[in-house]
Amino acid sequence: MLSAISRKKAEYFLDKAVSDVCHYLIETSVDIWQVLNVLFYCGTFYVSIKDYNVSDASLEHGVTICSDNHVTYYLVRLMFQLAKNALVQNKALEVIREYVPDAQAFAKINQNTVELRELKVLQARLDKREQ
Repeated sequence: MLSAISRKKAEYFLDKAVSDVCHYLIETSVDIWQVLNVLFYCGTFYVSIKDYNVSDASLEHGVTICSDNHVTYYLVRLMFQLAKNALVQNKALEVIREYVPDAQAFAKINQNTVELRELKVLQARLDKREQ
């Protein structure tokens, strides 16, 4: 857990990073990977401080970049985190259920057994919630 001072410093740095990355002109494949990495880790940081609006915006921007550039590796991680965010925010099950199958499909394509296992657990939680 971060101290209050460390959290503020991290938040300041990541606020700037998100702002800069959202306006960054992607020109190479290296740019794509660097921007996606920043967006994903910013998304997970903002979850840790319960700022779901910034987290969701970062993750959704990452999904758009993946889509625009035909990148599947980060889609799994981005979609899975968006599903977890939606669950914590008590969003409608329909919203959450949109993310899960997409994340599962890309996890299968990427042979990501760790994410597939975690997605099964999330799916089971969703099934219980529906009952």
